[in-house]
Amino acid sequence: MKYALIGCGRISPNHIMAAKNNNLHMVAICDVDASCMEDKVRKFEIPDTVRKYTDYKDLLKIEK
Repeated sequence: MKYALIGCGRISPNHIMAAKNNNLHMVAICDVDASCMEDKVRKFEIPDTVRKYTDYKDLLKIEK
């Protein structure tokens, strides 16, 4: 199953780990604070193929 993470705040590590543990395929990640998003990408070794957005509206328009 494909999914996108919107929001990289305090609860996001739980969501990321749950997705990894359930073999979900992350296609996109989004947060208004790009540095917070990049922190999660680095800490959880999110692949470069995962597209990054700072506006959830753009994510919802583009991702299927």
